[in-house]
Amino acid sequence: MMADMEIQCSTLNSDCKAILTRMDNRLDDVQKSQAEMRIIYESHSKRIERIEHELFGNGRSGLAVQVRAILWISSTAVGFLLFLAAKALASWLGHG
Repeated sequence: MMADMEIQCSTLNSDCKAILTRMDNRLDDVQKSQAEMRIIYESHSKRIERIEHELFGNGRSGLAVQVRAILWISSTAVGFLLFLAAKALASWLGHG
């Protein structure tokens, strides 16, 4: 009886060690994955900051402001050219 209990304890002890070893290996994998994610997160964070700086300028005119200015200037120029074309057409037709 005592020998059976010792065998069962030994088997249980071996099983527990195997389970703990597997858990330790899984924990190592999780820690490695977490370290990789931190590196990727830092890299993406820096890239997003650079993109925001380029778009919004942070103290200078960024791309958003420059595109808005180009659209405003081009719409003003188109309006003025349409006015000149209408004036020329009116003169050509004899109404000006």
